[in-house]
Amino acid sequence: LHPGTTRDQMVSMALTGLLEHNNSALDTNGKMPVDRAELAAVVRSWRGEGMTLNQIADRLNDFGWTPSAIPAKRATSDQWNFKTVSQLLTRDYRAD
Repeated sequence: LHPGTTRDQMVSMALTGLLEHNNSALDTNGKMPVDRAELAAVVRSWRGEGMTLNQIADRLNDFGWTPSAIPAKRATSDQWNFKTVSQLLTRDYRAD
């Protein structure tokens, strides 16, 4: 069901609850989005699934998709939290 994923990775994902939401996160093949607009689209899909901003922050941190790894106009932190996820959705990314 998950080509290229080892048994250890599957067990780890199952234990952390990531398999429950594989349709939005793992469809990207575990690759970090290339820009904030793409990341915001992923986050919006998770919000649509009913995840809270804190749950999203935890998932982003678990994936290693740190705010500082994705280019931004402002200085960014190394961990996601409620505030940084909210800013991604409202201030940092605006659909044109």
